[in-house]
Amino acid sequence: MADFNAPRITDEMGLNELRDTVAKLSKMVQFMFDGRIDSKNALEFGGFLVGPDFFRSRNGLVGLSSAEIDNPQAVRIWAGSAGMYAAPFQVLQSGAIVSTKGYIGGFIIAPTSLTDSYGTFGFDSTSTVLDDIRIYAGTLFGYKEQAKFRVTEGGAVYCSNLTAEGGYIRTGPVGSDRLELSGGKFRGLTSSGRITGLYFDIGTVGGGNGVADLLLYHNDVPLLVMYDDFTKYSIRGTSSSSGMTLGGFTAPTFAAGEWSFNSSGSVTFNGNVSGIPMSGVTGLQSEIARIYAAISSMQQPPTPGP
Repeated sequence: MADFNAPRITDEMGLNELRDTVAKLSKMVQFMFDGRIDSKNALEFGGFLVGPDFFRSRNGLVGLSSAEIDNPQAVRIWAGSAGMYAAPFQVLQSGAIVSTKGYIGGFIIAPTSLTDSYGTFGFDSTSTVLDDIRIYAGTLFGYKEQAKFRVTEGGAVYCSNLTAEGGYIRTGPVGSDRLELSGGKFRGLTSSGRITGLYFDIGTVGGGNGVADLLLYHNDVPLLVMYDDFTKYSIRGTSSSSGMTLGGFTAPTFAAGEWSFNSSGSVTFNGNVSGIPMSGVTGLQSEIARIYAAISSMQQPPTPGP
């Protein structure tokens, strides 16, 4: 119970001093009987003790403080400890709330972490180096360094099971050479934003029927296309290309299986072609036979006249 600091009568008091003390006691008692109370005459309310600048439970674990302290970090409300500054729940003079224990939105509050009820997803507020894990999911707090999803203090993201919908996935920031994936599109981009290298867009051809071309670009100019012809791919240079070369340098270029050359165009070999038997080239053998017959007929001696 709080101390009741009422005027006291002692044996050493003189008559005038005794009269003053009795008068003070009379005023105080009358004040209380009139239903008026203040921090000087109130002792207790509902089990809470009243002091000059506090209002707290008997064990001191819960309370309010009105101490005149010009400090925004001064504790005004506390719970969970007899020492207000050590309490796990505090409301500061600035209006800030401090909680190192309890629950919020189903999350468990700890002194340095916030985790779900299973402990397999959470946040860690402690950090000493950039590799420290700040956010994790998929494992217990004690094993967050091996979690399938984790974000470090330095901002690095690690994920071993990702489904991304919408937005962009880039290998570098805008303004750098990078690969970029968005929707059904995959492409290489230079730092100036020009398409270079591999380009794939499943929505470019066929309107969503699964037909798509693969192209090779150079600074926004398409040079080579692998054309999806429903049952096969055709590799060809584009109208922006000056041609297409297969092979080169000193390494040989090998061809296997059957090759068909479109009869509407010409085929030019600028070097030796070996390993192709005449009988294996459709139409070549018959063409050679026709030419041979024509030459032979030109070499026949003229038939003598009558």
